[in-house]
Amino acid sequence: MKKIYRSEFLEEFRSGRREFSGILIQFCELECLDFPDLVIKNSKIEFTSFRDSNLKDVKFLNCEFFFVSFYGCELENTVFDKCRIDMARMDNMRVKNTKIINSSISLCGLMKTDTGEIDFRNTKEFKVIRNISELTPEDAMEIVKRLGMHSEALPIEVRIEVKNTVNRVMTEFSQKGVSDIPGKLAKGMYKTEKPYSRAEKMYGIFDSITESLMKYGESYKPKDERSTYKAKRKY
Repeated sequence: MKKIYRSEFLEEFRSGRREFSGILIQFCELECLDFPDLVIKNSKIEFTSFRDSNLKDVKFLNCEFFFVSFYGCELENTVFDKCRIDMARMDNMRVKNTKIINSSISLCGLMKTDTGEIDFRNTKEFKVIRNISELTPEDAMEIVKRLGMHSEALPIEVRIEVKNTVNRVMTEFSQKGVSDIPGKLAKGMYKTEKPYSRAEKMYGIFDSITESLMKYGESYKPKDERSTYKAKRKY
C-alpha cells in the first residue's frame, strides 16, 4: 500500500485524477475542500480530517477508516461500501441519499445527522452514538484503549506523540491521567455531569489528538517542503 502525502493527493486530484486505489492516507488535514466524483478504493485512511468538506458523489470502496473526522461534511449520493469505519466523527453531516452498506461502523458519533437519509443495509454497528444522552464513560475508555492499541503500529515518534497527547487531553478534560483511568472512570467520574458536558469532553479529546497529529502528514518530505507546509498549518 502506497503512502500518499497531502500535497501529492491534492496535486493529483486538482490535475484531474479522480480514482485512487491501494493508498494510505495518514495525518492529513483535508478540511473545507471540494472533492467532486472522488473514488478511493482498497485503501486506508487514518488520523485524517475531512471536516466541512464537500463529499458529494464521492465513493469509498473497501476502505478502512480509523480516527477520521467527517464532521459537518456534505454527503449527497455518497457511498461507503465494504468499509470498516472505527472511531469516526460523523455528526452534523448534511446527508442526502447516502449509503453506508456492507460495512462495519464502531464507536462513531452520528449526532445531529439525519440518519433517515442514510442506507445502512447489511452494515454492522457497535456503539454508534446517535444521541448525546447515549454517551457513557465506558465509551471514552474504549476509545483510549483502541487508540493505544492502534498506535503500536505507528512510527516511534508518532507513538510518543499519541501517548503524550492522550495524557495531556485526558488530564485537561477529566483531571485524571491515562494511567489512572481504569476502574475510576467506570465508577462514574462523569456521573454528575450533563450529557452535553460529557460529549464536549470526549470530542475535545478527539479533536485535540487529531490536530496534534496532523503535523506528521508531511513528516517524510524534504526539510524545505516540510518547513513550507508547517508555516501554512494553523494550530
